[in-house]
Amino acid sequence: MRATLSDFFNAGHDLHFRQSRIKLFAISVMCLAMTVALAGMGYDWMPNSFSESWHFKFRFMAPLFALVTIFPFYQLANAHEKGIVLTSTGVTDHRISSQEIPWLGIDAISQGRNVSSRFVVLRLADAKDAPRNFLQHLNGMALGLADNERTISAAGLDVSHKMLVEAILAGWHAARHPRHAVVEGAYS
Repeated sequence: MRATLSDFFNAGHDLHFRQSRIKLFAISVMCLAMTVALAGMGYDWMPNSFSESWHFKFRFMAPLFALVTIFPFYQLANAHEKGIVLTSTGVTDHRISSQEIPWLGIDAISQGRNVSSRFVVLRLADAKDAPRNFLQHLNGMALGLADNERTISAAGLDVSHKMLVEAILAGWHAARHPRHAVVEGAYS
């Protein structure tokens, strides 16, 4: 008999999806290259045909983009601590918040898409179950989410979107329909 992810959660096991160091490194290098390009065009380190008003704009944007670049480097340095943890009681996206969203507080799970980004949308019965922090609030505004909706994305993780969706659905179903008898040795 083959064990399912729901059986895995019903047995009390946790599932960890870690951040991908390769993806974070690539994002960091891309942000750094953009910062250098903006500074190079703004300070005439690179030949360009932009007007002086554009040079001023590039000089202004370069330090701002440098501040944005700090975030991926910070994420890269802490990649071993960050990621998504699914337990028998809920899901926690440590990249955004350390607060667990309880499975029993989730009314519905759906998928969303914005440009090329795919994500999982968790609709909460009560928004107080998982209060939004600043990043979640900005994300919710950008995606047009309701106050009781939270997103989880596989972006930057060592897991595909499809696997993340399957794991979240399995954890949610396992919490809503627990099985008391789990076959021993099914996971070895």
